[in-house]
This record gives sequence, C-alpha cells and structure tokens, in this order.
Amino acid sequence: MADDLADFPIVVLENDSPERVGRVGLFDLLMPVANTGLVFTAAVPGLLSLYGPVFTELVRRAANLRAATTLVHMGLVRGESVEFIREALGLTPQQLAAISGVDLLDVSNWEANTVVVPIHVWGDLAARACLADGRTMPLHHALCPDWRPRLIRVFPNIPSRGVSQVPQGPAYLVHPLSNAPASIIPGAECYPPPRC
Repeated sequence: MADDLADFPIVVLENDSPERVGRVGLFDLLMPVANTGLVFTAAVPGLLSLYGPVFTELVRRAANLRAATTLVHMGLVRGESVEFIREALGLTPQQLAAISGVDLLDVSNWEANTVVVPIHVWGDLAARACLADGRTMPLHHALCPDWRPRLIRVFPNIPSRGVSQVPQGPAYLVHPLSNAPASIIPGAECYPPPRC
C-alpha cells in the first residue's frame, strides 16, 4: 500500500470563498432597459452568496424606481422605457391598460415599440414614478434623446434623501388618462421628438 502513495506532497490550497460568502456590503445591481443597450447600475446593500450578491426586494424596487425616474429625466420616451417604468412601479400590463383606458394589445404595441406611446400615458407614468421616488417632474424633454448604449450609475444610496417632492394632486394624476389633455403634461410641447 505504501508504494501507491504519490512521491510529491499533497498541498491544500486555501479558498477564500467561505470568508467572502455571507458578507454584507454594497454591490452593483445591474438594471438593463430591454434591448436598448442602456444599463443602469446602483451600488446597493446586498448579501454575497456563492452565485453572487443577493438583494432584497425592497432594495431592488428602490433601485429600479430610481433608474425609471432617471429615464424620465433623460427624456427617453420609447416603448422600452414605458415597460421599464411600468415594471418599476409594480404595474402589470393589464393594470396599465385599465389605468390608460385602452386594450391590453395597445400596451403590448407601445412596449414593443410598434406604436408611438401617447404623451398623456407617458406623462402619467412619469408622474407616478417621480412621485413614488420623491423627484420632481422634468419641465422639458430633450429634443434629440440620447439612446446610445452605455452604463449609467444612478445612485450609491438607498433611499434617496433631500430631494424635493412632486406637488400633490397634479392635474394629470386627477383625471383619467383617456381624458387628460396633452397641454397639462410638462414637456408635451416637445413631443414627439424630431428624428435626429
């Protein structure tokens, strides 16, 4: 039996994985916007597991909401951003259709970017997201929004503090979407944006 032993000593390499697993700290949460190439990232609290950081639902929702309001402030009005904002608000396509007073097929067409998103629907979603995140609505939207693929860091802190609140009860939240005139939605004068 002794002749079957290896001639070289067996070395056990140290594995630092057990010391790292279970560590709580700030980790990057990536939030891609459909197939646009835009990816939001936020340094948020998480727990390191064998498969990477694990984030609580509360942290995920707060980070997604901040990314959604950043889309609003960037003036990126498109089907993919409508879907991203809807999901950040925790709305299903059926709920958005009911709020908007349209069929589910219309919502699917908006999110697939086959039909232009009505400005009053965009305005309502943007206002709801900004109100939930404690940010003000932008006064104007970019005439030539920048859709180039890139990584955008939204924040390192959850929740955000010291931001001004959206005034309670704006007209576009009081009226049903189907009756909301476009003139009461900030930035409606710039919509749809010209082709750049």
